[in-house]
Amino acid sequence: MDRQVFNSNLKRIMRENNLTQKQLSEYTGIPASSIASWFGKQSSSPSIEAVNKIADYLNVTIDYLIGRESEDGRIIIEEREYLTNSERELLAKYRQLSLKKQSMVLGYVSALSDN
Repeated sequence: MDRQVFNSNLKRIMRENNLTQKQLSEYTGIPASSIASWFGKQSSSPSIEAVNKIADYLNVTIDYLIGRESEDGRIIIEEREYLTNSERELLAKYRQLSLKKQSMVLGYVSALSDN
């Protein structure tokens, strides 16, 4: 996780919601000292549990907080590269298939792209 991206996104969301570090601590149960340490000169990384609590409270995804999802919900694969909604849907369905069926899908797609 890129701490700078996380810090930047969290600061912006907190500012947009007029939320202080103390309030975030109170609402999520995360110690105020932990939250303060994320923004200090020697910033530490939050635990996945803390990021999950923050995402739940702020009603955003973990991917959005850590910079892997844009504001419009597109997943960022690499810098400036996104999955479309149909690509996300295909990927979700593909991941539900057995390995054998995944192999069949890849073979089918390969045959389609050869034309």
